[in-house]
Amino acid sequence: MKILLQDTETGLYLSRGGCWSDNSDRALAFLDEVRAKDFSIYHHFANAKVVVRAEAGDSEFPPALLASAAKTNLNPKLIMNAKENTTHMTKQTQMKMNRPVSAKATSLARPMSGSLRETARRKPASGEPAHSQNRWPAEPPTMVEARIDVGVGNQVFIRGQGDGLSWFQGVPLKCIEPTKWVWSTAQASGKVVFKLLLNDQTWAKGEDIAVEAGRKVEVVPFF
Repeated sequence: MKILLQDTETGLYLSRGGCWSDNSDRALAFLDEVRAKDFSIYHHFANAKVVVRAEAGDSEFPPALLASAAKTNLNPKLIMNAKENTTHMTKQTQMKMNRPVSAKATSLARPMSGSLRETARRKPASGEPAHSQNRWPAEPPTMVEARIDVGVGNQVFIRGQGDGLSWFQGVPLKCIEPTKWVWSTAQASGKVVFKLLLNDQTWAKGEDIAVEAGRKVEVVPFF
């Protein structure tokens, strides 16, 4: 189990370096629920909540769950029984998956495989050119990469025009690394003009920046 902090408005997780990310695997994990709450209070994360995420291979309930049961006078045996039932169901599922397939079932599956191959080999529909089944390579995305460390609890936003951007409301960039923020789109059809903001309030110094569709631009903003 992983105990994390999640922003209730954006759904992003607090990750290392003070970034907020939509990937829970990169999120900053806490030892228990109390430490996570103390951390959010110390850094003034008004919209943060404590969440628990299960990891592959987990077999134990987090300590915070047993502690909560004790505070609410819940019988801990009920939690342990639920844990045993979950383990028992998991073992039964694994036994069914590992059960050898009978020869009859195998023989029934073979004709189905053949019918699938015949379906895949069917001719194009009437009026459809044969080359229409070939997919054209996807257009490269239009990308804006900002290199800056804005500190814990802060975030970089983008405003502008083109591909749904607006000068009146910003869109948050994704925090890839503590000093790397990225915004990208695959829908831009022309030039995108933009400017970066800190927490969607403080505008970056300098003129507006433009990037052509399908290109990437790297900026180092100053607020």
